[in-house]
Amino acid sequence: MNSIYKVFILVFSLSFLSCNFNSTYRNRTLDKNEAEIITNKLYEFLEKDEFSNATSLFSSKFLEVTPLDSLNKMFLDVKSLGKYEGRALSNFETFVVEGSNPKSEYIFIYDVNYEKFPSQETIRLEKEGDSIKIVTYQIHSDGFN
Repeated sequence: MNSIYKVFILVFSLSFLSCNFNSTYRNRTLDKNEAEIITNKLYEFLEKDEFSNATSLFSSKFLEVTPLDSLNKMFLDVKSLGKYEGRALSNFETFVVEGSNPKSEYIFIYDVNYEKFPSQETIRLEKEGDSIKIVTYQIHSDGFN
């Protein structure tokens, strides 16, 4: 009986060690603030026409499907809406998993005011290693034909 007990403890210990432990967080202020640093930089770069700096905020996933010239055209299309006047966060969601299988996703929806036309802009970000990068950038405006 003593050897059966030892085998049970050994099997239990090995199965316990092979488990993945993760903590999941939704909509934490800490995560929102961390990702919003990137969206703030994006608007700052676009306002100053620093397109190459803005491009550096985008993920390799985004750039695989959207060539740089298409992204720069998007930036120019946004400029056609007029001078940037400000934005308000209308909604956000964050989903962060910490532990043995980490994952971080963020979505921000902004109501953006430009001189000629307003827009609603959705920015989705993901953490790649230690950096948060933009994986989706969508702009909806009546100013686009």
